[in-house]
Amino acid sequence: MTTFWSFAAYKSERTDLVDFATPIAIAKQALDALQSLRKIEKALDQATLKAELAEVTSKMADVRMALLEAREEAGAKDAEIARLLKEFEARADLVTVGQFKYYPAASDRSKPFGFPICPRCEQIEGRIVLLREADLRHATCPHCKTTYRAWYYNEPAGSPA
Repeated sequence: MTTFWSFAAYKSERTDLVDFATPIAIAKQALDALQSLRKIEKALDQATLKAELAEVTSKMADVRMALLEAREEAGAKDAEIARLLKEFEARADLVTVGQFKYYPAASDRSKPFGFPICPRCEQIEGRIVLLREADLRHATCPHCKTTYRAWYYNEPAGSPA
């Protein structure tokens, strides 16, 4: 299978995946507070100095929390992108039989194997969910609970088990 682009290239091109505006704005406020401390004369009383230092400490804590949240958000987005890419690559190998799509057999990639994927979940939610046997002639999606008249395909005859 040929892939025209890679996840690493996609990720390097997308700098907007994480919102860095909030941590940068908070860091700027903290730096401004530090600069104001430098400008204060030596005659500054102890209480004002402590108040300014407390403000800087608070702003730096806000920066840390915002960066931690951004890292978590970036991790969640990266995981979702990886899942979508994996499913996208898997779709290229699927074998269509009637209204259903199946994973290919290991011995003959043009033949279906196992239960089909749920057409509803694939079309509406963009997810690949394998149907499960409900009875002899029906299969049910474990995700959306839709039941189909679908067949299970065994490995083609003469294939290594």
